[in-house]
Amino acid sequence: MTLKQSTNPYGYKELLVYKKAETLQSDCARFTSHFPPFSNSAHSKTLSALADQMDRSARSVKQNIVEGWKRNSTKEYHQFLGFSLGANAELEEDCNDILKGIYKGIEREKGDWEMEGVEKLPFYPLDTRLPPSVQLKLRCKELNMLLDKLQKSLVDKMSADHTLGQREMQQQALGREAANDAWIRKEREKWEREEREKGEKKGERGFVKVSLTTVLAFAILTLPFIFRPYVVTGGSMEPAYHEGQVVWAEKLTPHFHVWRGEVLVIRNPHDKRVVEIKRVIGLPGELVEMGSEGVTVIRECKGEKGEKGEERGETGECSVSFPTGTIIGGEFNGTFRIKLGPEDYLVLGDNRSKSSDSRTFGAVQKSDIIGSVVRHFAQ
Repeated sequence: MTLKQSTNPYGYKELLVYKKAETLQSDCARFTSHFPPFSNSAHSKTLSALADQMDRSARSVKQNIVEGWKRNSTKEYHQFLGFSLGANAELEEDCNDILKGIYKGIEREKGDWEMEGVEKLPFYPLDTRLPPSVQLKLRCKELNMLLDKLQKSLVDKMSADHTLGQREMQQQALGREAANDAWIRKEREKWEREEREKGEKKGERGFVKVSLTTVLAFAILTLPFIFRPYVVTGGSMEPAYHEGQVVWAEKLTPHFHVWRGEVLVIRNPHDKRVVEIKRVIGLPGELVEMGSEGVTVIRECKGEKGEKGEERGETGECSVSFPTGTIIGGEFNGTFRIKLGPEDYLVLGDNRSKSSDSRTFGAVQKSDIIGSVVRHFAQ
């Protein structure tokens, strides 16, 4: 499906982003015209090339907005706005280099114009008393914001019209997922900090009461985006999960605790674009050995209640064995031994002979975990 952007071929002139790009081009030309006069010196040639580069970038920002408007599809319009963003980023980077004093022959602006301070300056309303190089950088920042918003509106339109490409859809989903994960991580850290501060003062009963209240409120607020469906591909988790089944991953709990035996949706540590469904076998700090008799897990005893069947040795180590044929023990498919680090998890497929898992891509960490499988449906 294609969408005509407008019946008016000059409609782009009414866009705020075009008007701002036009101002940017004019201000850039005025700024570079004040560069030192050209001579045959090396410094002069460098500055002449810089001026030409900056003017070209400013023109490219505006021209790609125009070209995008004239295209016949939303997707092409979106692509040309991407070209504008790239040219705008190059121009802003040149402004940064000038402010840092990289180019000899261009005097640094008088006053305290360190990059950290400049980055904090508001671009709207623009303070015209600022030095020209600072003003130009701020105009770049403003235009970057406007171009980004326009691009996102086009993505929303393509998504609603079902014309969004698979790659863009994946990027959009990954972006939402990353934002949600960052929010959950921030809230988890806040929750843990508050519980540490209140736990010792409240006592055991008060601590549990506050914890449950906090977790329940947190769960309700995050409910709309902590569950996500995934389709099982391949037979690495048979017989528990078959190809074509839809599993629901709950993304909140694994940020707090991961249990042995639970099934996780993870990102492959070597290729974050690949999503895997695997079972947790080994936990942080454990030594895991696999052989013909099953899986043996050895860990340091810390006085807490251990797992069922766990044996405590005289050397301060605890071990527990899972025979071949059990969920953890699985089928015999060769020997394997790994000592997990303080943040590592060993994940394996139930169908060991047909699974690519921690035996090939190594241990995973919490940052690789998307969620815990809570339910599945046949496709």
